[in-house]
Amino acid sequence: MKTQDVLRLAGAAAALGGALRVAAAIIPAHPDSPQLELLYFVIDLSLLFGLIGIYAQECERLGWVGLVGFVAAASGLASIVGPDADVFGFNIYAAAVGVIGIGLAVMSVAMIWSGRLPRWIPALWIASLLAGIAPNFAPDRSQAAFLVAGVLFALGFLGAGVVLFSRPASNRARETL
Repeated sequence: MKTQDVLRLAGAAAALGGALRVAAAIIPAHPDSPQLELLYFVIDLSLLFGLIGIYAQECERLGWVGLVGFVAAASGLASIVGPDADVFGFNIYAAAVGVIGIGLAVMSVAMIWSGRLPRWIPALWIASLLAGIAPNFAPDRSQAAFLVAGVLFALGFLGAGVVLFSRPASNRARETL
């Protein structure tokens, strides 16, 4: 299989994960719902494979900063694939979400510096982190901010996936948007 085909598949995975995550934002939560757990499994796995492809496409230009961000984001995504569980009283999901957000923000800074992806994609991931931490500074700890953070996060993956999937292989090496 050619590298360009693998990158296109990763782009499709990122776009699928992002689109499903946007859709999941409007689905009411039902604890212990097998269907919802399956949906989130597909979302998380798609985002993980998409992130790997996004990083693989950009790795030569992202440097050490991008690598650190990628490792953090990929580790966070990998830790939430599957059913949510507390380990020794520690909420793995909540910790992983923070690690993913910080990792994507760090990787986004490197992406903005490299100038390869459209800047609105890493800007969405940075905005997602900011929206996610904003309720910690507000007295009401609004759930709306977490909803907005999730949608921004998902839209970043959807956009990156579409860009990765749709770029012709010849343009990937030289294109700077």
